[in-house]
Amino acid sequence: MVQLIESPIFASLRLALISHSNDNADAQHLSRALYGILMLLPQTEAFHLLNNRLKCVPNYWSQPNKISSKSTNESQCNIKFDELFIYFKHIQDLHHQKRVEKRKKNQF
Repeated sequence: MVQLIESPIFASLRLALISHSNDNADAQHLSRALYGILMLLPQTEAFHLLNNRLKCVPNYWSQPNKISSKSTNESQCNIKFDELFIYFKHIQDLHHQKRVEKRKKNQF
């Protein structure tokens, strides 16, 4: 997962960490989520990579919590998260079915 975050496709996500737009609300959400992930990782190369990345991020912990439901990009867009979640669960179920089928084929 850390390698995915470090990939070029997530460059905009990494730039959001240092963004000054939206009173840093998105960056606060993101940095707190990444610190949570960091606490779950064993101290491997992935841990050190994410830890070094987060050391470069401005310190949002000492700032007052400016996060409000209206300040994040999520609330300003028209993304239908319920529909996306249903689609995600559908795709997840399809992958699960394929894995089960593959295991059954390998058993015989």
